[in-house]
Amino acid sequence: MDFWKLVNDVAKAANELHRAQLEIEMGKLMSEIEAFNIANAIDIALATGNREAFNKLVGSE
Repeated sequence: MDFWKLVNDVAKAANELHRAQLEIEMGKLMSEIEAFNIANAIDIALATGNREAFNKLVGSE
């Protein structure tokens, strides 16, 4: 194996690791956004007195 092939293989592996890390971080971010949206929807349902929406959001139907 020559030097440049090794360099290319290492760069490719680093790129794949970076991509995997970005996918993990994106998953975490999406989970945080989803949790925020649910909390926000619950707050709005409570503020507007919409019991039906609140019950659907908290699963107490």
